[in-house]
Amino acid sequence: MMKNNFLSRFNARNLKKTIIYFIIAVLLIIISFIREYYNGNGLGIVMFVIGFVLFFYAMLHPWEKVGYYFILIVIFIILFTILLSSGIGILAKMQLGKDLGAGIYWSIGFVCVAAVIAGIIGIFTFAKDWQRLPYMGAALSLLIAPILLITSILHPNLKSFILVSYWILLCVQLFIAILFFSIGYINKRESRLTKVALIIITIVLIIMGIGLWGFMATLVPDSFGKLTIRICAVDDIIIAFIALYAFLKISKPDKV
Repeated sequence: MMKNNFLSRFNARNLKKTIIYFIIAVLLIIISFIREYYNGNGLGIVMFVIGFVLFFYAMLHPWEKVGYYFILIVIFIILFTILLSSGIGILAKMQLGKDLGAGIYWSIGFVCVAAVIAGIIGIFTFAKDWQRLPYMGAALSLLIAPILLITSILHPNLKSFILVSYWILLCVQLFIAILFFSIGYINKRESRLTKVALIIITIVLIIMGIGLWGFMATLVPDSFGKLTIRICAVDDIIIAFIALYAFLKISKPDKV
């Protein structure tokens, strides 16, 4: 009875699509194991990633909720950050052997990437026209979090000023992600508050992308740190254009 009540919340067509996605996902994942993707087989890796993208997309598909896909992105960005920062150490302590440990490490990494891709696809699929822009801005803002965390963890000897600056910038990015998500979720595009928020986000991100990240790059000594900062700068500039485009779209009514 409880099972029937649960299934009755979803229409038959939606459930049929979900089952098809699950079947295709499982087949791709099984074939990727047969092709030994974990030994570096290119086609096997592609099938493994696509299989898990479909799996995660199908898992949340019956609800058709953008918020669920956004939460999926958040969860797996956190897991990906943990994997990169301490995953090797954890696997080494388990004494699984070099090949098995490396296989598990890369497999978890690919699963995390697949989940983020599935989340982005879900957002674009189920978000209404204008809502896609703030949701996309939120997702891209979150991508900076693991980059900053990994850089801080891998460089514990950085000057305290630089580490504090990293954490401040991380908090700013998380705030922008939450603000973007709130704008998309509330979806009051004609609100004055929405317009002001988008303009402020655009200005702040341009300042960060052109000024603050450039200043941080001069303080980081190694090439890896400079590369991560450049990635953050480019990401912020892209998000700034998304915010500006979202603002410009407000004055243009959607075509019926």
